[in-house]
Amino acid sequence: MVILKERMTIGPKGQVVIPITMRKRYDLSPGDDVIFEETPTGLLLEKPSVDIVQIAMAAAQRIHRKGSAVSTHHEQIRNRFKRVGIQ
Repeated sequence: MVILKERMTIGPKGQVVIPITMRKRYDLSPGDDVIFEETPTGLLLEKPSVDIVQIAMAAAQRIHRKGSAVSTHHEQIRNRFKRVGIQ
């Protein structure tokens, strides 16, 4: 069953432009990773699923590199409470 089919040409560097209709349908943006898989009937292009663990680890590393943004946030809250007389 074919839902959408478009013909594209491979460029001199082996690159193929993914048609805008397919980029929009499958939420593909510049910089996104894609997976090529060889199947018995041809070549499959797939967007990898989101790995929430990997995203959380990257966020934790960014916070760690910036020098404990969490403790800075807690200090700001404490200072605001002190200003209004709450200990």
